[in-house]
Amino acid sequence: MTMNKNVMRWSFVALAVLSMTACKDEPDHIFEPTDLVSTSNGLFVVGSGNNYSGISGDLTYYDYQTGKSSPKVFQAANGRALGTNPNAGITYGSKVYLTVTEENVIEVLDKNTLKEVRQIRTTDQLGDKQGIKPRQLFAMNGHVYYTTYGGENGSVAEIDTTAFKLTRSWKVGSYPEGITGTPVEGGHLFVANSNYGRGKGTVSFIDLNKQDVSQSVNTTSVDGIKNPMQVFVSGGEYYVVDLGHYDEKPPYAQSGNGLKKIVRGNDKYSSETVAPATMAALHNNTFFTVDAPYGAGAVTYYKYVSGKATQLQGMKVDSPCAINVDPLSGHLFIASNSLVGGYASYNTNGYVREFSEDGKQVAEFSCGVGPSCIFFNTSLLWR
Repeated sequence: MTMNKNVMRWSFVALAVLSMTACKDEPDHIFEPTDLVSTSNGLFVVGSGNNYSGISGDLTYYDYQTGKSSPKVFQAANGRALGTNPNAGITYGSKVYLTVTEENVIEVLDKNTLKEVRQIRTTDQLGDKQGIKPRQLFAMNGHVYYTTYGGENGSVAEIDTTAFKLTRSWKVGSYPEGITGTPVEGGHLFVANSNYGRGKGTVSFIDLNKQDVSQSVNTTSVDGIKNPMQVFVSGGEYYVVDLGHYDEKPPYAQSGNGLKKIVRGNDKYSSETVAPATMAALHNNTFFTVDAPYGAGAVTYYKYVSGKATQLQGMKVDSPCAINVDPLSGHLFIASNSLVGGYASYNTNGYVREFSEDGKQVAEFSCGVGPSCIFFNTSLLWR
C-alpha cells in the first residue's frame, strides 16, 4: 500500500527481540505460490478518494483485451458509492475483497458481476476498539486475513470464505499495515506494524498451527527498520519495505527508506538495504521498486534479483502511488496521481501506466482519485 504525502509523514518500526525459544517456532522451509487458477484478463485499481474534499473511493477495472478502463464499477454494480478511504483489494477464488478503512468494512464481491456478496463490519467481528480501520489483506488455505489499526496493539483477523465468519484473531504490534504468509505446515503469517509514523515499528510472526492464539504471535523489532509498510517472502528470505523517517521540520524530508532483507543473528534481527524503495512488487523472486522519498524530487525505479539491484531506465510516472506485477505476464503496473499546475492533485482522477518486463511503456489508462492499490482478477493457487 502507498499513502499520500499527508499520511506518509506520520507512518514508521520497533519493540522486542525474539528469544531463542521464539525463533524455534519459525518454519524451516518457505514455500511460495507456484500455480494459477486461471488466465489474467484484467486488473482492478482501488481509488481511495479524498475524505477532506468529500470524494468517495471507487474501483476501476481495466480490460486487457479491449485496452479500456471502466471507472466506478462498484457503484455501477451496486447502485451506491464504495465509501470513504478504501485501501486495499485482493481476488481470491470467485470473489473480490476490499477494505474500506474509514467505514470499518470489508466488501465481498462476486468476481464476475462485482455485486456485493457480503459486507463484513470489522467492528462487529473484533469490537469497537480492535476492529477499527481495516487496512491490508492476504488470503491462503481457504481463509482471508486482514489487519486493523486497533490503537497501540492492532489486530490480524482470520475469516472463512463461505460464511465469512471470524474464525481467529491475534493481537500484533502498533498500527499494522502489510501482511503476507506461507502455507508450510499449516501456515505462517508475517505482518508489518508501522507504529503510525513514530519511528518504532515492528514485525510480527504468527504461527497458524497453534490453536492458542496467545502463544502463536512473536512481535520483534529489527535493527535498521523504522517504519515497515510492506512485507514479502522470497527465496526463503523475509523482506520489508521500510519508509524510514521524516524530518520534524519543513520540508519534512524522508530518508532511511528502502527494500530491506531481514537477517537473523543469534539473538536478534537486523536488516540490510538491498534496493532503494518507497514501494515494491514481487514476481518470481524478482522485486520491482519505486523510490520516491518525500522531498527528494527525483523518482527512480529498480529491479532487484539474485542479490543485485539495477536501475531501470525510461520508466516514469508523475506521482507514484501504487505498484504491482501481473503474476502471469510479468508486466509492471504503476499508478499515479495526475498533475495539476505542475503539482500532484488529490482531487482529480489518477492514471496507471503499464510497462513490459524490460521497462518499456505498453499502455496508459485513467483510474479514480487517489489510487492506492492495484490487484488482478486471477488468484494464486498454493500447492
